[in-house]
Amino acid sequence: MQKKRSLAFALFISAGVFVLTSCSPKVTGFNQKSGRVEAEVTIDGNNFIPIADENTIKFGGIVASDVLKASRNQLIVRVPNGAKTGKISVTTGRGMGDSVEDFTVIREGYALAIGLNRVDPAHYGGWDGSLTGCEPDARDMKDIAIRQGLNAEILLTAQATREAVIGKLNDLAEKLQADDLLVVSYSGHGGQVLDQNGDEADGLDETWCLYNGQLIDDELNTAWAKFKKGIRILVFSDSCHSGTVLKMIKSDFENPSQNRIRELNNRWRELREIPDQEKTKIRSILIMKPEPKDAAKVAPGPELISRLVPAEILRSVYQRNREFYVKIGREAPREDATPVKAFAILISGCEDNQTSADLGSNGLFTLMLKQVWNNGEFNGNHLDFHQAIRTKALAANSGQSPKYYTVGIEDKVFVIQRPYTVK
Repeated sequence: MQKKRSLAFALFISAGVFVLTSCSPKVTGFNQKSGRVEAEVTIDGNNFIPIADENTIKFGGIVASDVLKASRNQLIVRVPNGAKTGKISVTTGRGMGDSVEDFTVIREGYALAIGLNRVDPAHYGGWDGSLTGCEPDARDMKDIAIRQGLNAEILLTAQATREAVIGKLNDLAEKLQADDLLVVSYSGHGGQVLDQNGDEADGLDETWCLYNGQLIDDELNTAWAKFKKGIRILVFSDSCHSGTVLKMIKSDFENPSQNRIRELNNRWRELREIPDQEKTKIRSILIMKPEPKDAAKVAPGPELISRLVPAEILRSVYQRNREFYVKIGREAPREDATPVKAFAILISGCEDNQTSADLGSNGLFTLMLKQVWNNGEFNGNHLDFHQAIRTKALAANSGQSPKYYTVGIEDKVFVIQRPYTVK
């Protein structure tokens, strides 16, 4: 009798397992083997729940929160942010089923390299801001990006207009999806104009000096704000904030006294010239030899100067184009009212109160970046990358300490990734 009961119980359990197993969802295929984040994927199978929210769908273990349509034999879903290449699984209250094949998540990498050896004198009051290392910087940064599998574009000198840079960033904001990577590099002069929307404590906006006009930081922030959540942005800026370095104040852009003008011009001349001791160290790096004990033995080499705009040029450019800068400054949304949904890591050539050296063949910051990158041999994360560049830059020029900061919704995974990692 006991044996009959045991046998009956075993048969009952087996039947229950069979019923549960037969009712578990089964994934038989999907309409595409690969896709980008946000792409719509149709999953075929059976035993799905025709109520969308009652199916938990995962791509490589990451839950897809956007289930667009559900029937017993088909699910339509968007690939979620953070999705990983792997099996697609469907879980219901009756069990779980995995796909036989992997779904490949496609990520894209793009780079925009900007370098200006001069600017248009027509806008900058006859001043062309001549430099020699900025175009080589941009070419080198484009080369690094291409070697890492990114799609790269370059804008050199006259190509790097306000319209071209803003247009490229807007196009990329439309094109890129969550988890994609964008690397932007800028080499050239940095400047300042009067703040028009009240979001700067010192009353001044920082700028990139593009060929036909300055691009203010509020405009750049607006550009970053157009990128979708989950996009990873890495920015390198081999320039300096000339107005900050020169300790300019709001009144210097309006009607400074002759004494104040002389004071600012003297300060510019002092800062533009890199001290002889630092030149000796830099040239020893350029000729790839140990630092010589006798500075007199160092060959003169290229002119070593700081990428620093004269105070009088900053003032006159603003005054000559006052209506233009007032208009774009007032129209640009305040940074504190324009949140960035993507996450951007920004590594600049120096601290705000320092100058970036132009070596002729490169900027010092870009040269140190190339040496640390070491043709792709570098294997650390973004924090390691910044620290290694900073250490090298300070060893060559004690007055130049590259800066690291971030904007947007924090992405801790991106921070600890190797730079230029697309997938």
